Amino acid sequence: MQLKRAFLAINLSPSLKEEISKKLRPLREEYPFFRWVQPKNYHITLYFHGYTRNLNNLSSRIEEVIYPYVPFYIFSRKVDVFINSKILLYLGFRREKQMEKIAFKLYGIFHPGMKQKKFIPHITLARYKIPSKQQYFALKKRLKKVELNLEFKVTHLTLFESLRLESGSVYKEIKKFKLEDF
Repeated sequence: MQLKRAFLAINLSPSLKEEISKKLRPLREEYPFFRWVQPKNYHITLYFHGYTRNLNNLSSRIEEVIYPYVPFYIFSRKVDVFINSKILLYLGFRREKQMEKIAFKLYGIFHPGMKQKKFIPHITLARYKIPSKQQYFALKKRLKKVELNLEFKVTHLTLFESLRLESGSVYKEIKKFKLEDF
């Protein structure tokens, strides 16, 4: 059986993806050398599982975890950057307890005993090599001018398979999990 990369995410509606893309157009034109994520791939990852041989088993476990959770609203905060070995441009969201509980619970089930890093809900927008300090400060200043105020209700979570192709990543929907209002 073949290994598959999988993750659980909040998928955005096509209209939200288009709204984000439209508002980022001036920034994309200003920074064409960044590797911009295609709008069709915008999502908020709750749990990255990595490689698995059995998507059905993973799906069943996720279903058990999210069963008691109801729909919730999330609100965007700001466009900012993470810096590690490269910079990652992202749209951050406010903390939401249900979202965090789901993420932590899944991590605890699939990685028992391992300490989980802080959960920061975000949509990855672009990647680039580490800039000079001057470029970094110019970018930070520019990002403060980007207004992306989103608010939406999350009614489903989606399990995706991540396929790496020469043309870039493609996310294949495996299963939607409905958050039930009881």
